[in-house]
Amino acid sequence: QNGTCRVFGESFGNTRPARAALSVIQRQMALVGETSTWLPVTVAQNFEAVRVVSGLAKQPFDEFVEALPVSARNKAQILSVSELSPHQVDQPLLQQLAILRALLRKPQLLMLDEAFTRMDPVLLKNTEAVLFSQSESLTLILATNDLLQASRLTDRILFLLDGRVVE
Repeated sequence: QNGTCRVFGESFGNTRPARAALSVIQRQMALVGETSTWLPVTVAQNFEAVRVVSGLAKQPFDEFVEALPVSARNKAQILSVSELSPHQVDQPLLQQLAILRALLRKPQLLMLDEAFTRMDPVLLKNTEAVLFSQSESLTLILATNDLLQASRLTDRILFLLDGRVVE
């Protein structure tokens, strides 16, 4: 319980971290859970909001999609929902979009907590391809019950039981 750790150069211990330290970490990491939160605007506008908040250069949504390392069918799927409200999009595709939206910020650390549970094998393969394309600049922490997926996506696997590493 005692001690400190360093995250992105910031020290954390038993005291409440400074707001500036949390800000440094927030800019360098992203989290996608089993369900994602969206603004009540179109999918494309949600992506643009991330760009604006993150200070990224403006880029048309279709150009962003065309640059993705996914199948032509998947690109067409994504483009077909760009003007829909997120609540009108099927959950599996919405989860892929949430991962893409998180990657848009170019985080150094991406945490995925059961983010793939509803994806069919084809959509899963396309989403994994995007993650593989980012593997040089991205550390991925994946919480999953799917051992095959964990072995495909990660270099190291930890088994946890009641919050403790057991293997």
